[in-house]
Amino acid sequence: MKIQFFASAVLLVLAPACLSATERFVVKGNPGAATPYESLATAAAEIQAAINACSDGDVVTVAATNTAYAPFTVNKGITVRGATGNFADVVVDGASASTCVTISSAAATVASLTAKLGQPRCFHVTGGTVTNCHATLGNPNHNEGGSGSGIYNDGGKIIATVIDGCKAGDRYQSIGYYQKGEAAIGDRLVITNNAAYQRTYLNLTGYNIAVGALIEGGILRNSVIAGNDSKTVSFSTIKGVAGVRVNTGRLINCTVYNNLFGTCS
Repeated sequence: MKIQFFASAVLLVLAPACLSATERFVVKGNPGAATPYESLATAAAEIQAAINACSDGDVVTVAATNTAYAPFTVNKGITVRGATGNFADVVVDGASASTCVTISSAAATVASLTAKLGQPRCFHVTGGTVTNCHATLGNPNHNEGGSGSGIYNDGGKIIATVIDGCKAGDRYQSIGYYQKGEAAIGDRLVITNNAAYQRTYLNLTGYNIAVGALIEGGILRNSVIAGNDSKTVSFSTIKGVAGVRVNTGRLINCTVYNNLFGTCS
């Protein structure tokens, strides 16, 4: 009986700690910001400050604003979400100088926001989930090299998200969306109106260029890849497509149309 009572007591002590989760708030430029940011009156002035105060399981709710938020990194098992559920109401601006949103925790979720003008990309995901978001106007430096100026997804889940208006120049392998890793999933994406610069890709043996999406692992499903444009690009030793290229992985139930492969030589 003593053993049974002791075990029950331990469970009663531990249960509140295991089940607790704190909601923290962000209001752009809030002059009354004060940790632990648990009310709108004391909300953090930027998203990163609220994240830094979080423990795994917490939720960061970001208020709508006409002024963009600064880029942030999520390396904890938390949720960061726009307050209204409309991704247009919360904007994170990379100012063509940094990645807007970086996610490195498999248990993290980022929802209902727009990431724009990321450099070299809008979202860099190496775990976790992005849902109901908008990646737009990603624009890496000329000759920088890399993949996914809209979203780079290595093993994460990108769901119900729009990727548009992204560009890239020389030595960039994919412009709108890049996916790798067996566990990676892209689901219900709209990948549209992304474009290559009017540059020349020369002697880049082994490069596989895809303006819309390049898949090198996992599954891309239930998505639309349309209206992507290679512009006027010269290719010599590489292979390119304007829509989607699948090197490894699977493309399931997707619609691919009206992607323009420009004047090539």
